[in-house]
Amino acid sequence: MIRKVIGVSIVLVCAAMSSAATDSNCVPEVLGNFRVVCVAGDIIKSGPIVENGKVVLRTQSGLEVFDLATGGKLWSKSIATKVKIMRKPFVKNGVIYLAENRKELLAFDLLTGEKLWDKKSDGILNIIFEPIVHKDIFYIAASRKIYALDSKTGRTIWSISDDDSRFNDVLILKDSKIIAYNLTKLAFIQIDCESGKYQTMPQADYFGGPGVLMKDGVKICYLGMKILESGTKQAFVCIDYESGETHWKTPLSSGYFRTKLCLYGSSLYSTAHLSDLSECILHSYDVNSGKLLWKTNLDKPSSDFSSISFKGDLLYWSNIDSLYCISTKDRRILSKFKGQDLTPASINNEAMLIGEGRKLLIIDDLSKLCN
Repeated sequence: MIRKVIGVSIVLVCAAMSSAATDSNCVPEVLGNFRVVCVAGDIIKSGPIVENGKVVLRTQSGLEVFDLATGGKLWSKSIATKVKIMRKPFVKNGVIYLAENRKELLAFDLLTGEKLWDKKSDGILNIIFEPIVHKDIFYIAASRKIYALDSKTGRTIWSISDDDSRFNDVLILKDSKIIAYNLTKLAFIQIDCESGKYQTMPQADYFGGPGVLMKDGVKICYLGMKILESGTKQAFVCIDYESGETHWKTPLSSGYFRTKLCLYGSSLYSTAHLSDLSECILHSYDVNSGKLLWKTNLDKPSSDFSSISFKGDLLYWSNIDSLYCISTKDRRILSKFKGQDLTPASINNEAMLIGEGRKLLIIDDLSKLCN
């Protein structure tokens, strides 16, 4: 059960629960300002996604879709899976996309749950599932290939491969171009969205990517590595991806595992933790210079999984057993909640949604969460 351990007590707010939440193993309850929607299926395995007033959940056994306003379940779909780690669904323009069993792509209608199409990929679909939908075309990287599919039918429009190259599974959209990273050639590539024709960019000093595209549309910041005779060096790097020229780099201490950079306003954020999870630190960097602005220690986490989301001057950091509210101005931890089997939090307007076990927790007024 999620409970507040830091900050001012939250006034209880009762919320009418939907009759759809009737699973005997999941009893509706009020937890502070959170209203609870029960999932009458299985444990929630990824962060809630809100699209057109609907909440999409990936559970251990399939998909469940709820009405955000009432908490009523709209439909559920069982999906057979052979893997333990569930990828977060991707939702766009009324379609839910899933990557399953390492090589299978599925698409469902958001309103009805009808399966629109399924497709086997030649390459492996990695754990990070971050495709792009642009002008009704679905773009995805699958280890050795990058695909452009018709978002409504799954038909292959084009696919690219490059000898024995492997591609990073994250893509960036810039105007009518897709930016990807070739892990074999250690270079960015730029792909024309319509034709699939691409060009390889010059190599940078540090390999890695694709990272975060800056507002100028030219610079990309990412976690980079450089292999030397003395060992491997890590740095957060900001480059001109078209020329390979380094704009800035911030060397990083060895021995830490780091999450990818997250851009918000004029700052970049990332979490670093030791392999034994004995230390976990949240960092903030200046986007123009790479200078470390501040860092704050978080309690010893129980897993290396974490996520970051923002609203105004507040940052929300969560992992499997904790949810923090942190001021981006002065790094103060304003409040902290403890729970079990928490999913990444997501923010929709003034509301926050987070899964805990079989429960979907919703706080409708974020201003009360950090008080």
